[in-house]
Amino acid sequence: MWRMFGWFVWCLVLLIAIAQLVWWYPQLPEIVPSHFDASGQVDGEMAKPAFCFLIGGIQFLTIIGLPVLGYFLKQLPDSLINMPNKEYWLAEERRDDSLAVSFYMLLAISWLTGLLMIVIFQLSAQVAMKQRVGISPKMWIATVAYMVVVLGICGWSCYRFRLPKGA
Repeated sequence: MWRMFGWFVWCLVLLIAIAQLVWWYPQLPEIVPSHFDASGQVDGEMAKPAFCFLIGGIQFLTIIGLPVLGYFLKQLPDSLINMPNKEYWLAEERRDDSLAVSFYMLLAISWLTGLLMIVIFQLSAQVAMKQRVGISPKMWIATVAYMVVVLGICGWSCYRFRLPKGA
């Protein structure tokens, strides 16, 4: 069930990211705020096509790229895979299950990063359209939430791939 949920959320995030880009692109001014200081005020701008290409490129690389990387884990030699206690977990009898778990962790990180990029794009577009003055505190809340969840996934990975008693 969790695997289907992961794919459902992944598809939803991908569709939202595409719809957001298609919706906002014609509405944005030619110069878009692209960088904000710690207080959320604009301190850098770029041309609309470059901004949309940058955000869209990051979204493509994370939403699509991380699951693709996860898919190819099976083809990688063990020396290129970084996981706790990999000698145990990548032994032939446990390798497929361990790599499947790693794949779904990458899938979750891909859609979490996609969600963060959707928030960044939305807030930046709203500033560009003068619908808001800056991006704080929502940007900080989104970033902290993202980091907490990703660190939680990393912590769960360490827990999941700990050595069992007697191993």
